[in-house]
Amino acid sequence: MKNLIKFEDIKVPIEVGDTVLGGRFKNKKTVVKKIGKNKKGDITINDKPLLKYRIIKESLEDDVNYYFKHLEDDGFTIVASEDYIRIFKPVSGKPVYTYSNCSNFEWSEISDDIARYINMLDDSEKSIDYCYVMKTQSSSDIWSVKSRIHIPFESLVDESFDTGRILSFTIGFK
Repeated sequence: MKNLIKFEDIKVPIEVGDTVLGGRFKNKKTVVKKIGKNKKGDITINDKPLLKYRIIKESLEDDVNYYFKHLEDDGFTIVASEDYIRIFKPVSGKPVYTYSNCSNFEWSEISDDIARYINMLDDSEKSIDYCYVMKTQSSSDIWSVKSRIHIPFESLVDESFDTGRILSFTIGFK
């Protein structure tokens, strides 16, 4: 019986002149100057294997799906528009139109994802206008007081920031 060899075309949406992300953490912008193959037959970009790069996502929706979609498995809701991204954990079964219908969660549950996303934004056209968290302050009366804390986004990247328990996290864009 003869060995049947199947050939499959692999199409990568990269052309010379495009920008891809490379480097140790695949977050450094690199312009594609040359596409080729090495001795083993692997596809190369600028004489480095293709797997050393990743493609830049084109839209905010793609970014949100790539960086934050897995948080939905943990009960989070991600709301994204052209102006902002908001991450919160709704109380199950209640409509979310006020912060009183949001559950508290630990900052550590989303901090790694936020830091990775902000590192990626450093190399993109989008820039951050503001970051803030909503927290519940303890109060002696029946109503709990909500407070908004603005955060310098530089402190999110170097992980020197920890808010503890929060209701919502928002990133606003310029």
